[in-house]
Amino acid sequence: GGEAIAIETDVRQRQACQNLINQAVAHYGQLDIMVCNAGVEILKPTNELEEFEWDEVINVDLKGYFNCAQFAAKQMIKQGTAGSIIMNSSICAFVAVPKSSGAYSAAKGGVNQLVKSLAVELASHKIRVNAFAPGYMNNMMEGTEGLRSTSDEMGELYTRIPMKRTGDLKELIGPVVFLASEASSYVTGTIVMVDGGYTAI
Repeated sequence: GGEAIAIETDVRQRQACQNLINQAVAHYGQLDIMVCNAGVEILKPTNELEEFEWDEVINVDLKGYFNCAQFAAKQMIKQGTAGSIIMNSSICAFVAVPKSSGAYSAAKGGVNQLVKSLAVELASHKIRVNAFAPGYMNNMMEGTEGLRSTSDEMGELYTRIPMKRTGDLKELIGPVVFLASEASSYVTGTIVMVDGGYTAI
């Protein structure tokens, strides 16, 4: 029953991110919520990563978030309205994960610190900045198709997750809606773990 528009955006390009904000404001009148969610991963040992592969992951997973968050914040400040900026972090920002590259972990660690820095800087403008950090989910992000390729690997993975399963995408909806809504009006600079308890061990 909702309404949506789709705007193709390469988050690595600043002008594309500015265009995303401009079109959203032109269509809806103002910007209240920004969810930074683009992501790529390259499953290679860090010492085998090529420079262009490192740059690709960092440019999408960290710089892209900075681009979108910065333009969103500027628009929210211009409007003089409160707002919520939400970023997709990862358990890789907290723990080393088998098969994940150092580039992805570094990017997500950077996202967490970006969240905290922006939360402090933007609090006076009534703009909240938070993140949600998924664990292993049922979907496969681009570049992670070989992450869980055998039943043995899945069995080993489940031994590390207290809830003994991977998450469904729908289980990310509640945390994101919470962070976007007035239900979290006194929450900023926080990373909400959505990982079935993986990082609790």
